[in-house]
Amino acid sequence: MKSNWKKIGIAIGVVTLLVIAGILMANSFTQEEPYKQVELPFNNSVVNNSMPTYYDTALSIALDQAGLTGITVVINPLSDQAKSQFDGELKAHIRSFNGIYYLFIAELDREDAIEVLSHETIHLTQYQDGDISYDQNTGIVYWKGEEFNLENVTYEKRPWEEDAFQKQGQLIAGVTNILY
Repeated sequence: MKSNWKKIGIAIGVVTLLVIAGILMANSFTQEEPYKQVELPFNNSVVNNSMPTYYDTALSIALDQAGLTGITVVINPLSDQAKSQFDGELKAHIRSFNGIYYLFIAELDREDAIEVLSHETIHLTQYQDGDISYDQNTGIVYWKGEEFNLENVTYEKRPWEEDAFQKQGQLIAGVTNILY
């Protein structure tokens, strides 16, 4: 009888160790690599009112890599209301108001943040260059002088999105190279 209890105790101990080892291994696979410490450029002003806190780091580097200076960007969480108005999975969007850019972003891991923030930096450049403007009152987007109603054009067919996707690769690579 004693040997049976001893075997049961050993079996429980082995199972417990396997469960603990599995949890530790799963955590080691899901932890993302932190950005390396870099000296941030101070050519722009970035205020992060969102979580995670590393958005401002990635955005500061992206703005610098895009050659933008004198820009003020306020990062805020992306609302559920904004997500519900989008015809896909909205991760971020940026708007300009009185010379300040407001970037609304979902919670993303570091790698996705670099991609999304690089994409939004291209949009910011489009605003700066006068290629795009948005009428808050009507919801109309003006792209290079042409008028677009967002309700009538799918995300993939919007020319400013096509432009951003074409240009973002080089910016993503530059930001990634600096932060990793």
